[in-house]
Amino acid sequence: MKFVFKYFAITIFIFLTSCETGVKQDFEKHIKHFKLFILEEPFDVFSSLPSNGNFLRVINPSALYYKGYCGLFFKDEPQDEEFLSVLSSLENLSIFKSDFQDTLSFFVPNFKESSPEERFPIPGLDDPVYSFRDSLDAQNTVILGFRRGMGNFFNDKGIEKVKEFAKPEDQDNFGNGYANGAFIDHSSKLIIYWVIIW
Repeated sequence: MKFVFKYFAITIFIFLTSCETGVKQDFEKHIKHFKLFILEEPFDVFSSLPSNGNFLRVINPSALYYKGYCGLFFKDEPQDEEFLSVLSSLENLSIFKSDFQDTLSFFVPNFKESSPEERFPIPGLDDPVYSFRDSLDAQNTVILGFRRGMGNFFNDKGIEKVKEFAKPEDQDNFGNGYANGAFIDHSSKLIIYWVIIW
């Protein structure tokens, strides 16, 4: 019986490990695919960030018409002193800081609408696939914005991909800008990094 239990436990461990590896490889594949359509500038800031994050989600350029923006998201969960060190680095890197609930200082961009210059662009907080509002402690979360840029950050391949799904009247509206930053939950020490392009 002990042999069967040990064999079962080893089988479960191997299965879970292979699933985790498969998910990581799948996300890396999606990230590489996503970056085929975007210029490098929106990602420049991430070369100086910790590389031990786990990717959460990709919104491909083909979803631009539906979502109003495309982007990618990954998370990191540094512990204790490491969290404080990472937090200090991120605050030094940022050009924008806001409480999670201060909705007057940020906005969710949409390529069909003009962007307010005085507010910082962030991803939608209530996404049905991954709700940031449900995943973070709103009372203890801050938003840091690292960089933003106005203009077109889709390469030629990205422009072609977006035009496949856009209505004719919207085909000249996209290419309005990018922003990147992080949601930082002080209570769980969860950091969610993001970059969005619209």
